[in-house]
Amino acid sequence: NIRTIARAFVQLDGVEVGKETLDAPLREATGLGFRCPPTHWIWRQYKRTFECGMLASAINRRLVATDICRRLVNDEYGADEYMYDFLPRFVFPFPAFTEQDPEEQKVYPFCAIGKLLLSAVGLGRHGISLADIFSQLVGNRVSGTEPLDSYASLPRTSYRPGDAEWRQVREMLIFSSQLSFLKWTGDELVLDISSGSLSDTQDLLNLFTPIPELDGTEPLFY
Repeated sequence: NIRTIARAFVQLDGVEVGKETLDAPLREATGLGFRCPPTHWIWRQYKRTFECGMLASAINRRLVATDICRRLVNDEYGADEYMYDFLPRFVFPFPAFTEQDPEEQKVYPFCAIGKLLLSAVGLGRHGISLADIFSQLVGNRVSGTEPLDSYASLPRTSYRPGDAEWRQVREMLIFSSQLSFLKWTGDELVLDISSGSLSDTQDLLNLFTPIPELDGTEPLFY
């Protein structure tokens, strides 16, 4: 579905964002229903989903497809390639959702999770659990920008997440496991060292190194 939506956004690039200009063309191009309440239209209902997937944004009320969206049109651009573009760019707070406070800590959650996993594997463990992430990453206010060798010495904390936070991070681990060399077992995120797609350590470290938003660029377009 994400590739189908990407193709539609590339075709509709530059169209004014509105119910009349987007709803029917987007449904026709994708064959998807895009359920909306009567008071909403597709962009209003799914804006955060589209932007969270780094597919498109609205700039000056015009739809603009991202570079990642344009790459998805190519069938040779697969799941791993998409994840390599997506994971190191995803940041909290997400730039498309909120005004940026320069004093607020930026957290690259997938980078932090990936580095903790690489560190755990280096220490002889098979994977990391949700409890590890909350105790070692969230409890220590880890941002994902720290050097890999610092993750081995992260102390365990007594941080306890609420139900919503637990579900959100669990969904992030399941999403991460779309990478061909990661596996979510239901209890742990595991690095599959037998995978033929597994890159060397430096490539994995590059994957989990944050790519910050560039000064002067629109969110999602860097």
